[in-house]
Amino acid sequence: MFSFGSIQSKKSKNIPLTYLILLLPLLFSFGCKGGPDPTASDNSTTAGSGGGGIAGRIISFDVGAINSSGEIFLIAKEAPDVTSPMVTKLVKYSASGSLDSTFGTNGELDVDSILPSQNYYYPPVIDSSGNFFTAYNEFPSGNVHLFKFDSSGNLDSNFGTNGKLTMTGFNLRSFDVNASKIAVVGFFEANGYIAQLNSSDGSYDTGFDSDGILTFKVTDNQTDVNHVKYDSNGKLVVSGSIRVVPDSSNRQKDYWMGFIGRFESDGDLDSTTFDSSDDGFYTADNTTLSNPDNSTGVGIHGLALNSDNEIFAGICGNNLPLSDTATDTCEILKLDTSGSLDPTFDSDGKLPLGSESIDSIHDFGVNSNGDLYFRGRKNISYDFSGGGWGEIVSKVDGSGTYSSVKDDFDGTPYLFTRTVGSTVVAIDLKMENSGESEFIYHKLVD
Repeated sequence: MFSFGSIQSKKSKNIPLTYLILLLPLLFSFGCKGGPDPTASDNSTTAGSGGGGIAGRIISFDVGAINSSGEIFLIAKEAPDVTSPMVTKLVKYSASGSLDSTFGTNGELDVDSILPSQNYYYPPVIDSSGNFFTAYNEFPSGNVHLFKFDSSGNLDSNFGTNGKLTMTGFNLRSFDVNASKIAVVGFFEANGYIAQLNSSDGSYDTGFDSDGILTFKVTDNQTDVNHVKYDSNGKLVVSGSIRVVPDSSNRQKDYWMGFIGRFESDGDLDSTTFDSSDDGFYTADNTTLSNPDNSTGVGIHGLALNSDNEIFAGICGNNLPLSDTATDTCEILKLDTSGSLDPTFDSDGKLPLGSESIDSIHDFGVNSNGDLYFRGRKNISYDFSGGGWGEIVSKVDGSGTYSSVKDDFDGTPYLFTRTVGSTVVAIDLKMENSGESEFIYHKLVD
């Protein structure tokens, strides 16, 4: 073991499997109230019952991604009726909002033999060549499976074993890709976990902390890494949570803090240029919040980078053991490249969203204009009287000016934002009383 700054590093590739966790899909979103953004559009089209123009199907989607051409790939699950098993499909939309008839059959490709429907798939990432990556934690083995598809939906036989890479020894939370690398993050026991792979074949990058794997703790507390983004220099920006134990004899006093850090491409903590006056990590607790309400801790629920490598993060107050009990605590942070709050962003680097009644932050992305788009919910619990989750999509520009984009969805919207273009798309999953569904495509920004 060796240490630098406040990080303790410990190799863990061959540590026996500890966690056997199946993560279930959570239908989250990001909400705000106010007038719609006059610069945004809503070119809505209905892709038909079931998303494929075929009536009488029960279909939903877990996750998806948008490529550099504005095309969208979804991982969807469908069944002909409530008694039949679900089947996993890849669904592709063209940039115009219609299902891509050149992909599979009428825009759908059956991949159930590759991506079994009982699993929850992590948000996929599309690289600059159009390759599509997705992953899941397997139950009960606890293995992590990472897949690489080409733009036609074929597995890349050069990656892992016939397009599938199996990893062990940690629990997956997120991943990102750049032109040549894959960053995979999560946790192992009480340690944050980062692995860097070569995207061509899935092999571990031995130039990253000597064997491709790094585990660490922030402030010597339990550390979970929940998000990762590559910046334009190949550095890894990560965020996550720290469980602080102020009194080991009374664990009721435990609370969460959020952290953001940046690692060099070789695995070293970038503590000389990021948060250099402290330990190399920006941290947030309930004192960071403008309106902490009754929250004792903070969680980071969104991470995005603009073209200048400045960092946007969404934070909300929480409590142990219940994470989402505080209301109107959420806000947007913007850090400059040195890891400090950007004073040009709403004067102090923090934009409180309490006046917009935002209770949770989920989808989160910056487009090529440098504008942050996100979705969320104004309601912690579902309002059966007609308000539902209070789904909404919002925008914050680089200076911290907020505007509502759309808040009249028919169901649960999923947001797709291009970092290499201005396009922002929401796909609304509308469920009918019959159990059937339809996908409604909204192009919010061209």
